Amino acid sequence: MEEYIREPCPWRIVDDCGGAFTMGAIGGGVFQTIKGFRNAPAGVRHRLRGSANAVRIRAPQIGVQAALLYGVGSSPLLTVA
Repeated sequence: MEEYIREPCPWRIVDDCGGAFTMGAIGGGVFQTIKGFRNAPAGVRHRLRGSANAVRIRAPQIGVQAALLYGVGSSPLLTVA
């Protein structure tokens, strides 16, 4: 009976996609921080700048990809009971 307590289907999918975007952006930010730090030229300042640029550019894209993947997977039209 607990599945009937949640909100109706369209808003649940939107909320879940927002959570998936957040998790994807945070996970992508961590991964891109490490990747940008390793691929930047030598020097701490260059490495920190490369790390920040990688996060700024790629983390939102990874978040959107995670949200789209979750949205397609949680769509009631595609799920099989």
